[in-house]
Parts: sequence; structure tokens; C-alpha cells
Amino acid sequence: VWVGTIKKGGFAERIWHAMNKLMYSRAAETIVLCEAAKELVCRNYGIDPARVHVISNWADGEVIVPKDKRTTKFSKTHGLVEPFTVLYSGNLGLYYEFETLLGAAERLKNDNVKFVFVGSGGRKGWIAEQIQKKHLTNTILLPYQPTAEVPDSLPSCDTSVVSIAKGIEGISYPSKLYTSLAVGKSVLALSEPKSELRDLVEQHKMGRWIQIGDVDACVATIRDMMAHPEEVAAEGRRARELFDREYTRPIAARKYAHVLALAAKRAGLPTRGVP
Repeated sequence: VWVGTIKKGGFAERIWHAMNKLMYSRAAETIVLCEAAKELVCRNYGIDPARVHVISNWADGEVIVPKDKRTTKFSKTHGLVEPFTVLYSGNLGLYYEFETLLGAAERLKNDNVKFVFVGSGGRKGWIAEQIQKKHLTNTILLPYQPTAEVPDSLPSCDTSVVSIAKGIEGISYPSKLYTSLAVGKSVLALSEPKSELRDLVEQHKMGRWIQIGDVDACVATIRDMMAHPEEVAAEGRRARELFDREYTRPIAARKYAHVLALAAKRAGLPTRGVP
């Protein structure tokens, strides 16, 4: 957990870290969301890596499923059926980077592309200001969609954006990645060069990676995707295949059960055995 109001190096930060160290040292087992978080916990608090387990978040792959965007109500309502659509749907907060996308939107005003931001958070007001200031007629900002409509809105794109801001690696991980995979869309990943998000996207060839701040690369990548729709579709299919192998709710549940069994065993409680 990161608290942005704690002054670096101050008394409150020292207390915060002391409390974290006590908590982690007393825990039988610890679960984190990514390898960078595991490294951070072990390095900062001296925890045995064997007691820190990486379990990714998940999405409901039975509710969130691939759809042709041309068939969705959301696409038809917001004029997304025909233009190449770049969708960011989720938390518009401080842990995520939006400058690169908005810079690309400004440069792509005359291209057949739509940028759609759906959600809320600390940077929503700033995004709205930028859209107005830069006269981004190719950019739409919408609130979170009702839960019942999310399975219709998430697939209403050609590429689904997942970003993580500079300096956040290991502190936070973009859980929206898993819904992006579930809808079977090519992932447009924005991060620093050393990033698990980048490694995942490039290793499995399920999208494109862009370094945050590199507007030129973002523009070139989107234009390349527009020119090669068959490649984008194939990336989307690989994204859903990866989701089905690694990131469903039953898979995560089994991993949690395994760690709980380990904790029970360490505490001397009866178990049915650790898988």
C-alpha cells in the first residue's frame, strides 16, 4: 500500500515502514500482485522470498467475453463502429499515465481514430481540461458504465489501453489488464522500459508496448495498427488465450487456496495437504 501524503524520509514514513515490517514479519505467508511487488517487499522488509507469493488479479471470463465491436450498443451509441477505437476504461487516477495518449490524440486529429476514456478518478478533471484546451474532437470522456453494461462497453474498441505511471512499478499493478485480456482485444501498453506489463505484452505477442512520454511512438504504433487490422485481431485472440490459461477466477482461487494451506501448515493447523 502506498500513501502519497507521507513525506519521503520524514517521521511518518519511518513509522509507516516500521509498521509494515512488523506486519510482514508476523505474517505466515504474504500475497502480492506482481514480481516487482515481491522484490520490493523482500528488499525493504527483509522477508524470506519463499514466504511471498505472486498471485495476479483476475476477471470473470464468463461475463466479460470477446465481441465484435460492430455489434455492441456502446459502439453504436458513441460512434465507434467505423473509426479505429482506442479505449481506456478504468481508474483515471494518479497511478496511470494519460499524457502520451492525449498527445497522440492531438496529432491524430485528421486520422480515422477515436480515443475513449471511461471512468473516474483524480485525473479525470485534468483529462477533461486537456480535451477542451486542445480541441480534441476525436476524444470522448465518459463516466463509469453501469455494471450490467460493462460487458458491452469493454469490447467496443480495437485496442484496449493499459498504463502504469513512472515510478509506480512494484507499488501498484494495473488490474484492468485482465479485463482487457478477457475481451480479446490487442493491448496497448504504456509503461517505463523496465516493466512486467511490457514483458507480458511482448512475450505473448498480444499487443504493442510504448514508453510513456513517447508521443511519436504512440502515433506511429496506432497508425501501424490501423494499417494492419488482421495483426491487431490476432493479438486480441492471443490475449484471450492467455487469459484462459492464466487469469480466470478459478485459477486465482486455486492459488489462494494453496497459500492458505501453506499458512495453516506453518501455524500447525490441520490441513488436507498442500497441493
